[in-house]
Amino acid sequence: MSSRAFVDDARLRAMTAPRRSRARSVPDGIRASRVVARADDASADDRRAFIFGVGYLGAAVARRFASEGYVVRGTFRGDDAATTSTLDVVSRAYEWDGERACEEIEREVRAATHVVSFVPPVRASGGDGWRDPVYDAFASALASGRGADGTGTRFFGYASSTSVYGDHGGELVDETTACRPTSVVSRARFEGEERWRALARESNGRLATTTFRLGGIYGPGRCALETVMRRESGARESASQRARSTRRFTSRVHVDDAARLVIAAANAGRRASDVYNVVDDRPISRRDALAFAEQILHVSSVEDEDRKRGDDDDDSDDDAGGESARGEKRASNRRMKETLATFGDGASMLYPSVYHGLLRIAASRGILAARASEDEFDTWFNDRFDALGDGEYARVALEELRES
Repeated sequence: MSSRAFVDDARLRAMTAPRRSRARSVPDGIRASRVVARADDASADDRRAFIFGVGYLGAAVARRFASEGYVVRGTFRGDDAATTSTLDVVSRAYEWDGERACEEIEREVRAATHVVSFVPPVRASGGDGWRDPVYDAFASALASGRGADGTGTRFFGYASSTSVYGDHGGELVDETTACRPTSVVSRARFEGEERWRALARESNGRLATTTFRLGGIYGPGRCALETVMRRESGARESASQRARSTRRFTSRVHVDDAARLVIAAANAGRRASDVYNVVDDRPISRRDALAFAEQILHVSSVEDEDRKRGDDDDDSDDDAGGESARGEKRASNRRMKETLATFGDGASMLYPSVYHGLLRIAASRGILAARASEDEFDTWFNDRFDALGDGEYARVALEELRES
């Protein structure tokens, strides 16, 4: 069956393309350089946030910190700055290569009240094991007292992954569940969690750590809508991407909800939990998320195209040593929702499922008329969720949603 779109291809690609901003230049040879300085740089507000890794999620967190009156600074690497407009709210941004400590960044870290790291583990020199660049370069600065007199507790948030749980046969896991990481990257993430906890214990109260075990982050410019559009343009997915489609459950979270949780935990300080699962209410398969995106875009089924090419997914393509080897589990977000309600903006989840998130993204780009009422969608979704969970929603016409 040929693909059909209810808007022309060029317009559709323009509406789904991520917005880009011009990268700030950094002088040649300088790995840490101030690239933005705002007029309010000398703010008397003592809430100072420093973000290692101002990328996709780090950008959203930076914007939320800034909206709450924090002076926000951070690091970026490579194209991070080119793909966000976040430097408009970051008073100082440093390009850091992740290889060594930098005096300028160390001074910023020592002055910060809140620090969050979104920098993933990297291979050690020579490919022998994995390491955490932020820990290696700045652990001492982070464990020191904050402020001019060296007193007070610094909040540190570490971005990990639900992959640390390993395989639990599709059962529900929460933050107390034993971690059984299987891939080299998930083991490195779990080891990173343990190192930061140990540093906090040894800091005599100067450092409080919270670990964010993130599900798959999606949002504008990075979601199933883009995946479907790439397939429509003839792009092929990698073997690991196709292998992930065989899993029954994938925990996800919209980038805005993930950022809200980080800020709520930072506001909670010592009252925050030591670990959070950062996921939405409805873990579903990658196949089901793509099928829903296909309905929104009104294109032919991914599975139909795979059958044409003889590309039926199976586990043989999965890289047992890579991040794709997450195992089957469903992650509970009870702690996350409690903290959002208590220390956040009062709302629980803005996007309780990927269905809600994809529809909002589509509506914001003009692909789908905005819903008259979120309650209407909630009613429609809840009435059909048992069927949707079984993948049967692919037979529910999107027009029914529009007309409900």
